Amino acid sequence: MAGHANHDAGDDNTTKAHANGSTGAGANRDDRAEAPQRKPAWRTLLPDWAVDNLTQPRSWRIWFRCWLSAWAGFVLMIPQSSLRVLGQAAFFASMISFMAPPNMPLVISLMLYAIIGLGACFGWAWGVAAMAAANAARDQTVNQQRLVVAQQGIAGTTNPEAQFQAVIFSGRFLDTKSSAVHGVFLMLLAYLCGVVQVKLPKLKMGVIFTLIIADIFGSYGPLFPFPRYTLGTLFMIPLGCGVAIALATQLLVFPETLNYAWQLQLLKLIGLNAKLLEQHQSALDRCAGVLDASLDASAQASAADVEAFQRLAKQGEDEIASIARSHEGAVRPMQLGTVQLAGALADQAPMLELEASYSRLSGKDLRTFVLPIRKLSVRLLSLNAFWKHLCDESGIHAADQYRTDQYDDDGAAAHQWHRSDFDEKRHLRPARVHESQTMRRLRHRVLKAEAEQHVSLVSLVRILASVTAAPVAANRRALASVLTYFSTVANWKKSPTFEALIEELYESQRDLEKAKEQLLSDERMKLLQPYIDHFRASGGRVPGGERDRDGNAAPAFLDTHISILQLRIGGRPFFVSLVFVTNLFDVIDSTLALQRHTIDMAERRGAKNRLWMPTGLRSIWKVLSGKKGAQGLSKLSSDHNNNDGFERTEELDDDIAERRGPGGGRDAEEGSFGSTRSSLRHYSSDDDEDDDEDDEDGADGSDVHRRRTASTATRDEEKAAPGKGPAKKRGANKHASAAERRRYHDRDPDALPPSGVLQRVGRALGAVYYFAWSPASVYGLRNVVATFAIWIITVVPSSAGFAYQNRAIWALIMAQTGLALHGGELIFSLSLRLVGTVLGLLAGMVIWYCSTGSGNGNPYGIGAATAVGFVPLIFIRAFAPMTLLLPALMLGVTTVLIVGYSWIDSHLPVLANSGIGVDVAWRRALLVLIGMGVAFAVMIFPRLTSTRSLVRMGFARNTREINTLWCMVIEKWLSTTRQDLAQDAASGFRNVVAGVGTNAGSGDDEQTNRSANGGHAGKASSAGTTPGLSAAIRGQFVGSHMRLATLMQQIGLASVDLQLRGRWPKERYLELASIHSMLLESLMQLYISVDALQVTSELGSANLGVDRPEQHEAWRRRLVQDTGFLYPQFISEVCLTLDLLGKSLRSGERLSHCQFGLLENLARYSYLTRIVSERQRQAARSATVGGAAGGGADAVDDELVTLESLKDPLFMRYITASMSVLTLAAQLDRFREVVKDLVGQVPLPGFDRHRDEFGERAQVLFQKS
Repeated sequence: MAGHANHDAGDDNTTKAHANGSTGAGANRDDRAEAPQRKPAWRTLLPDWAVDNLTQPRSWRIWFRCWLSAWAGFVLMIPQSSLRVLGQAAFFASMISFMAPPNMPLVISLMLYAIIGLGACFGWAWGVAAMAAANAARDQTVNQQRLVVAQQGIAGTTNPEAQFQAVIFSGRFLDTKSSAVHGVFLMLLAYLCGVVQVKLPKLKMGVIFTLIIADIFGSYGPLFPFPRYTLGTLFMIPLGCGVAIALATQLLVFPETLNYAWQLQLLKLIGLNAKLLEQHQSALDRCAGVLDASLDASAQASAADVEAFQRLAKQGEDEIASIARSHEGAVRPMQLGTVQLAGALADQAPMLELEASYSRLSGKDLRTFVLPIRKLSVRLLSLNAFWKHLCDESGIHAADQYRTDQYDDDGAAAHQWHRSDFDEKRHLRPARVHESQTMRRLRHRVLKAEAEQHVSLVSLVRILASVTAAPVAANRRALASVLTYFSTVANWKKSPTFEALIEELYESQRDLEKAKEQLLSDERMKLLQPYIDHFRASGGRVPGGERDRDGNAAPAFLDTHISILQLRIGGRPFFVSLVFVTNLFDVIDSTLALQRHTIDMAERRGAKNRLWMPTGLRSIWKVLSGKKGAQGLSKLSSDHNNNDGFERTEELDDDIAERRGPGGGRDAEEGSFGSTRSSLRHYSSDDDEDDDEDDEDGADGSDVHRRRTASTATRDEEKAAPGKGPAKKRGANKHASAAERRRYHDRDPDALPPSGVLQRVGRALGAVYYFAWSPASVYGLRNVVATFAIWIITVVPSSAGFAYQNRAIWALIMAQTGLALHGGELIFSLSLRLVGTVLGLLAGMVIWYCSTGSGNGNPYGIGAATAVGFVPLIFIRAFAPMTLLLPALMLGVTTVLIVGYSWIDSHLPVLANSGIGVDVAWRRALLVLIGMGVAFAVMIFPRLTSTRSLVRMGFARNTREINTLWCMVIEKWLSTTRQDLAQDAASGFRNVVAGVGTNAGSGDDEQTNRSANGGHAGKASSAGTTPGLSAAIRGQFVGSHMRLATLMQQIGLASVDLQLRGRWPKERYLELASIHSMLLESLMQLYISVDALQVTSELGSANLGVDRPEQHEAWRRRLVQDTGFLYPQFISEVCLTLDLLGKSLRSGERLSHCQFGLLENLARYSYLTRIVSERQRQAARSATVGGAAGGGADAVDDELVTLESLKDPLFMRYITASMSVLTLAAQLDRFREVVKDLVGQVPLPGFDRHRDEFGERAQVLFQKS
């Protein structure tokens, strides 16, 4: 099974375009600014997805394979001999290629067609069982009498067999008991299939064919007076022929292995990452040209021009904010693509070892690339933090939107909408945070300090663009070298020599390391130059005649307390720019890790292709039962544009469980903290562990040892995860997991845990009852009602003949497949189905009448017409994006139905003859409308599940997940700081602090030291190295981003949902999506910072040029002391705020108006933390020197903001983490205001005024003291 033998060097133009684009990253900006070349006319008329596939040779091969399969299936029914064998549903041999085209790798196609075949066989077996039971229930005496009467009636006819069939299908032999048994079996199967569709979406293809075969038995079986167990062959024979043709084309026409397709996806992901880097640099270049001349002139102005400079700076920031918003809109689809591609690679990785492949790299080798490429994708997402700072709508210049005439101090009018809440387009204006007087004073102070510095954010961004140009270009060249290697592995013809590939990898690695070193040592310090220039322009003078530390009258920059304070307060542009630089360092580190792994794998595997045999067949069930994307196994899902499949049902299940109270459902098993543990177990490995030994490939012992060492190093993280490892450990972990669930599960406030058999049985019955009303069960019940509504007319004697003559079974199939879980999806899917059906009717009639004219046609004409007509249809079906999957599917299926039925009815004697051409078309359209109408009626009665509620519940769930993520990140921080506290206790530092004002050597000192050391050191050492915690956090980040992407799609569906109660506030939910994105990015920065500030870092803090452990510890302590984000009250307030907002979104309950802003509290806690830290230092100095030391909270700031400290690479980590904490607090305040705007507030008259007055009094007293 040679998967690559038929692919030449020009297979994938896309990957080569990415590689060439990345190689040219070093081009100057003038080249990037050139106008794009004019596209050919045909490119402008076609959508991007069509143009991309029309220009790729690989797509042409897939296109030909799918077309050949569909056309061969149709040609099979043209000869009269084969048409008689295939029967009335002969067109199914061609239709299967439209329903499940062979456009996937062979192993996935085998699994897909196996699911289809097993599903059809299960439906056949179920129908046989139903027919046997129905025959046993039939009254045989009455049945024999009817048979005798029928035989006497047709005895003298010319064609008794045809007449007997007419009597059967007219309903003469219907029996009530037999029909009831058939109905019970069919309804039960419809319910089970509905539940399976929701719970296991990857089996939906098999479920659909199960229902189709069962519908045949349920609709036609009651008509026969005797068992007809071969009734399933009506569809099974053409289905088997179609699957056989599809598999034959997969094996014989340009065969493709999953190994090859996976590498192409990896190439696409790496190229997309390189393009993302290019987009970021291009946006920086655009920002660099904003108000250059005006701001440069204003920067040379005197201090009297502060107001003018402030106006220009605000104008410049508004312009770069506009650029940032446009940049975010441009890169959002690309970022979504990276997340989805990374998820697709991880989903398909277990299947890489299910097939034989011929390549340099085995499936096991390719699986080792999942972790590095996922890390790179996550690090690239963190670059968004910089742009969020630029385009934040509630930015530093935002005016207070507090409207006393419409929005009272107490929030009493918050539940009302006013005209001023809408813009001129009737869109809701963004929600604004009402700031207290304290925050307004602080904002004014920051703006004034920035203006006095005469350094604008625009000026810093211009410098940032020039500083980062070289590293970004080197990074893209490094990614291009990796692209070139994988392109060579996937396309072995006309490729560079192996030595040239290795040399290119090494050279690009050296260039990237050199660019990183230059950025680390010299280039980044250019961002500080405008502040130095301003200091020199003012003559180095400081107010009050302050002198430097040495007593000199002409102090140097950052050598006085005043200058340090000015930079701390007015250095926001500098700090924001450092956020981008720090994240760029992380991207470079991830790229270097990917490159090193590529070099290592290339050198070990060499330049020769090898035959790799399957080694992981046990992974099949994991793939089918997994909760992640189907990746081709559920191609008929109406929700296929949702990468998370039917995950939304779990949200509704949680909602039902929460409304009924604790004691059931997923949340009942694991509470909010329990979900943290569940998430840790679920995401603890980036890939499935493989215990198989590496395949022997003729290498010597040292090579095998190196390979095992590399494999172990790559999977250290996943092997350390809970639930992984040998079978004995897994057995022990089962008991531990059960105990953990019992420890963290939600309690039932109305009942204690069951203690007897009767109570356990009662709880089990309650669980069954609650499942019966879960969304999955309700979906199954709706499927039962829709099935019964159409099935009943096929077994009623007065309508059975009419239903058979007009093929009512297709209305039944349309009703079953047209159901949805919520209103938005229903309306969206029904609309797309209708559009596809109409286009298919037109295409079918065009093909039929072009081939036959006004006659019945001939084999050559119909063969030629379908050969031409199927070309565009199969292209649309094979390559249409997921949002167009349903109309593409309906287009192909309807076309085959029209042409196929027309040929069958005109060349095969059938009892139910619908005519040809337009006669078939209008009947097909009517059946589709009937099926869609039944599905719509079943969905809206008795109550339609609103997509708007689904979106709200989705944000509530994502809020809970963000709370979980916050707990996990803080847990990692606390485990690190506990080590610091243990070290302090071991050195007697606590005794010194505790002895302030008393004797330092009290008798309790030794006991205090001993208890602190023993009580915390051991816990810290174990907690600091929590196995799998880093992998769990990273997995949570990826999962949250994917859920957020799904919510964005569902917001679009909710926009088309029925809005009978009023207009849906879409703008507010888009704001929630933006806020959640910023919260995730802030938490990501906080997590990366704690990992980077550890001595033994996953990122390797030494990558920033810092190898001394004491520096890591010092910066970590400074961050904790200065930001206050580990202040217990702040941790508690964040957890409570997220929990309260999530539950308010879920239940719709109003929030209380009287709450303090988290940003204001963070500022207060940060000041208190610095005070405590400085007093600790004073106590330590007093104990060692014997005298009191003066100073306040700003003394430590003077030590922090010096030229030496700013040159320290870890200062960037400090700033990035500080900015992330500020962003987190600010966005939580904004989050609360948006939720208040949605659910309303509980007013407290006079609270805001009282808060401001109290703050003013406290400020006055503080200044006096």
